[in-house]
Amino acid sequence: MYDEEWFRLPEDCEQRKVCSETGLTPSEHCTNIVMDYFIPVISSSKKCDSWQEVLVSADEKVSYCKSCAPANGYKKKWYKIVDPDMQVWMEENKTAYEKVPPHNPNCEKIFEEGIPNITSPTSNTEYLINKKDKEPLQLTCKTANDVSKVYWYIDNKFYKSSYTGEKQFFVPDEGPVKISCTDDKGRNKDIWIRVKYVDL
Repeated sequence: MYDEEWFRLPEDCEQRKVCSETGLTPSEHCTNIVMDYFIPVISSSKKCDSWQEVLVSADEKVSYCKSCAPANGYKKKWYKIVDPDMQVWMEENKTAYEKVPPHNPNCEKIFEEGIPNITSPTSNTEYLINKKDKEPLQLTCKTANDVSKVYWYIDNKFYKSSYTGEKQFFVPDEGPVKISCTDDKGRNKDIWIRVKYVDL
C-alpha cells in the first residue's frame, strides 16, 4: 500500500496546460496539450520551441536563413523540428514526418555554422587496441537539421555513408589516423586520432 504523504502535492502547486511532448508551456502550434502541475516562480515558464518558422522557396524544395533569403519568391512555413536520432527511428519504422527542406546550397553562413561535429572517436586522442581481438571504433556525429546523410572517410579514402544519427564502426590501422565526415550539403569536418596495438 502506498504512503499517501508521498503523493501529496505542495500547497502552492497549481495546474496549467503544457505540451505533452516537451512538458513546456505550449506554443500556438502545439497540438498535443495536457494539464500538468507546476509551482509558480520555481517551475520553468519557457515556451515550447519544438516548432520553428522556416523561410522556404515557393515550391518548398529549398530553405533559407535570413542571410541568404532572396529579396522575393519565398514564403514562411512552420515545421516541427525532429532530433536526428528520432529522424533515424522514424525512418526505420516508416513513420511519416515533414522534413525541413535542404538549405540553400549557395548560403555562405550555413557552411560556417552547420559543419558536422564528430562525437566519436574523440579528436586528438590515443586509442589502445588489443592485437588479438581488434575491437572496432565507433563513428558518430551531430549534424544540422537539414542533413539526412553523411559520408565517412578514413585517411582520405571513402569508407561508408549513413543516415544522420546512425552508428558506424571501423577497425583503424596503427599510427595516426585521419577521420573525415562530410554531410550531404558538402560541409566537412576532419579530426586526427592515434592508434596503438598492444598485448592485453
